[in-house]
Amino acid sequence: MILRKLYRFPVEPSIVGFIFYSSILGIFTSSNPTLVNLLIVIIINFHLIFTIDSVYQSDRVLSISSIYGILSNSILIILIATYDIEIFYSIVPAAILLFITLLSKSIYGRRSVTTTLIGTSALTSLTLPFAAITGGTTYNTFIAWIVYTSYVLTSLAYVESCLRRLNTTISLISSLTLIPIYFFLNPLFSLIAIDPLAKTFTLHISKSFVDNKEITRLGIIEMIRLTIHVIMILVIIKLL
Repeated sequence: MILRKLYRFPVEPSIVGFIFYSSILGIFTSSNPTLVNLLIVIIINFHLIFTIDSVYQSDRVLSISSIYGILSNSILIILIATYDIEIFYSIVPAAILLFITLLSKSIYGRRSVTTTLIGTSALTSLTLPFAAITGGTTYNTFIAWIVYTSYVLTSLAYVESCLRRLNTTISLISSLTLIPIYFFLNPLFSLIAIDPLAKTFTLHISKSFVDNKEITRLGIIEMIRLTIHVIMILVIIKLL
C-alpha cells in the first residue's frame, strides 16, 4: 500500500511523453554516449516516471510521497554527479523550475495554468541532465532544449485555450513568438512553428472549444504532433 503511494504510473500520460522525449533529445545530442551511461539514463527515466505523480499530483506540497519523490530523484542525480560536475550544473534549470512549480502549486493550486506551464518546463529541462549523463551536453543539446521547451509550452497554451482555461489570444501570441526564436536559432526551425501557429490561429478564429469528453482525444492528437516535432528537431539538428 505504501509502495503504491510512492510508485505509480502518472495519471496524465502526457507527463510520460514529456520525460521520455526529454531523454531522447538528451541522448541523441550528447557528445560521447556510452552503453553504461545510456542504461543509467533509462533507470533514472523509469524511476522519475513512476515517482513524478507523488510530486505533481499531490495537493499538499510537503506530503510524505511528495518529499520522497523529490529526495529520491535528487539523491540519484547527486550520486551520479559526484563522477562528473557537469551533471550537477545541468540539473540546475530543472531544480529551479521545480522549486517555482511547488511555490506556484502552494499559491495557485496544482491545476492552475501557471503551475502546469512551469511544471512542464521543469520536465523539458531534463533534456540537459539526460545529455550530461549519457555523454556530455553539447551546443545542440541547448538548441534542442530551447526548441523543445518552447514548442511544448505553446502546445500546452493551445490545449488550455481549447478547454476555455486560457484566452485564445494568449495561445496565439505564444505561437507567434516561436517564429523569431526559431529563425534566430536556425531558419530551418521555422518549419516547426507552422503547425502551432496554424492550430492556434484556427482556434482563435473558429472558437471551436473542446468539452471534457474530448480531452483524451485532444491529448492523443497533441502527443502525435509532439512526436512528429521531436523527430523534426532531431533531423534539423543533424543537418546543422
